[in-house]
Amino acid sequence: MASGICLLGSKDLNHYRDTAILEVGAYPGKKGMQYSGSNHVVTAINTASGQLTLNNAFVFELWYDGSYAKATIQDYDEITTYFNYETSSLPTAIADLETVFPAFMIYDYGGKIRFRETLIEPWSRENE
Repeated sequence: MASGICLLGSKDLNHYRDTAILEVGAYPGKKGMQYSGSNHVVTAINTASGQLTLNNAFVFELWYDGSYAKATIQDYDEITTYFNYETSSLPTAIADLETVFPAFMIYDYGGKIRFRETLIEPWSRENE
């Protein structure tokens, strides 16, 4: 499992590290998986409409294994699922990466944010 990552579509990407971002996040009016490749542009892999509610607790999960990825966004009790997606055909810009570094990214956030727990661990879909 990797960390939850969020970019806003209005964020300018121009750093060399912005050429290989895989994320699961909440965006204005939607949530889901996005990526940035060598063009420094945030592109949707799969998103669902609907804004996440402020002042709620959410669990963001991103599982990555080469060209295979799955992502979920659930409420804290993991009863309600707001987003669920799984793919074995990620865009080449992500699937061809030799190394992936999990990270939190928070842009243009006005207010308070709390993290209860962050878990980053090696994962292989072969071990499920």
